[in-house]
Amino acid sequence: GTRDPGGVWQPAQMTALMRYSRELGISVAAASFMNEPNLVELTGAPKGYSAADYARDFDLFARTLRAEVPGAKVIGPDSVGGGGLERLAAEAKLTVLSNAEMMAKPR
Repeated sequence: GTRDPGGVWQPAQMTALMRYSRELGISVAAASFMNEPNLVELTGAPKGYSAADYARDFDLFARTLRAEVPGAKVIGPDSVGGGGLERLAAEAKLTVLSNAEMMAKPR
């Protein structure tokens, strides 16, 4: 999988994909880590995954992408929201992570 037994994201699969893309001559202009991470239960993240966990994993993702594909843009978080969706998710007892909390650590 993409996580170790403690739930920490591991870059091995991404690194292999970036290297294979390079071998094929495919350039990677940008990449994001985890689709719509603010609705954490819908991402496949481990139970109890927090904004601090996301920040830790995003930091590793960003460092890995920059090492493997210098010049590629790091995108994120690409959160879902607006139109009351976050309120509805909270009413459905889904955890909603704050973008500000996920990105609190400078990148």
